[in-house]
Amino acid sequence: MALSDMWLRSVLGKSQTQRVEKADRDGLSVRVTPTGKVNFQLRFRINKQESRIYLGEYPATTLKQAREETLRLKAELEKGNDPRIVKKLEKKANIEVITVNGLFDMWFDAYCLRHYKHPYETKRNFDKHVAPALGELPFDKISIHQWYAHFEKLAKKYSTTTKSCLTICKSMAQWGVKRKLIESNTLLEIRAASDLKVKNNKVERVLDDDEIRLLYRYLEESEMRESNKVLLQLLLHFGCRGGELRHAKSKDFNFRSKKWTVPVENHKAGKYTGKPLVRPIIDEVAILLKPLVKKCKTEYLFPATDGGLMTRESMVSMPKLILKWYARRDIEFEKWTVHDLRRTMRTRMSKLASPGVAEIMLGHTLSEMRGIYDRYDYYDEQYAGYTAWWHRLNGILNPDEPDNVVPFKAADKT
Repeated sequence: MALSDMWLRSVLGKSQTQRVEKADRDGLSVRVTPTGKVNFQLRFRINKQESRIYLGEYPATTLKQAREETLRLKAELEKGNDPRIVKKLEKKANIEVITVNGLFDMWFDAYCLRHYKHPYETKRNFDKHVAPALGELPFDKISIHQWYAHFEKLAKKYSTTTKSCLTICKSMAQWGVKRKLIESNTLLEIRAASDLKVKNNKVERVLDDDEIRLLYRYLEESEMRESNKVLLQLLLHFGCRGGELRHAKSKDFNFRSKKWTVPVENHKAGKYTGKPLVRPIIDEVAILLKPLVKKCKTEYLFPATDGGLMTRESMVSMPKLILKWYARRDIEFEKWTVHDLRRTMRTRMSKLASPGVAEIMLGHTLSEMRGIYDRYDYYDEQYAGYTAWWHRLNGILNPDEPDNVVPFKAADKT
């Protein structure tokens, strides 16, 4: 006689004088222990030997579920698969399920650290904006609707961050698919612009003459560290990327040859050209740099407060400190970033040097064909360009003085 819920409830939790077994159908049966526990089991034959496998305990596993599981495993048996091995593999897969956090950690260690310019900024974005909501969930169990809901909510507050986080998740998912860690990358269906209405922030900020004067006033009057003051001046003078100065070391500056050498690994174009950048050091800039080089006791010329590498976040926060300083004095200064100094320099250079030289001064590569045949370093032209920009900057800062006057006191030589 087949099993029924009525019979199962009648024996559940009831003490028995001996173990009781009762068959259902298709090899399904229950075993009732002397203490009244009711366990479902499947009996089957494989290689002419009778075996059994545990299916679950009643009532956590219902009679209906036990029968469905029986039919599923019998189908596996007909395919030649041992139900015991099938169950073990499924249990192992459940234990080893890849969560969003787990996938990110593997991708971060194996790929992001080696290929991303700012890997720890990527990690901070993920940890702050993705992990709290979805990190502990199995990646393959998250529906496209859940991904949409998360990024739509994020897009209401942040534009650039949303686009960045979506790119991170797509990249790690694609990496996981190729390595068979996850089944598919549903995130490929989401488009930041069309689906999330995230717009690219086209930044065109260039500091005008008055704003340049406000920047230098702060450098004169504030208590900012001397090395950071010089850092900001050099960002505007060279038009270089911040990372090139953050990673700069004393040995990179040769005052005898008047050259600042940016190693291959420290500039963006290095991975394409395989060559360092060489920037001329004009005499006025050498006056700023020499005291720092002389006093430098750390690996980096523009170190963090602990002597180590200055973080990108520390450098990025400098304009915010300046804006707050002026806000306390009720002086209006429109929001700007350190990268705007690079744009400001390049814009002003359009009147002082040819477009090609100006681009080389920024560290941009020549066109592919020109780069193959034009091996000239344009050192003299860059030197002239930096000199002209220094004098132009001096004229902005001191409009009533001749352009050959150094605008502000250099770093302390002691």
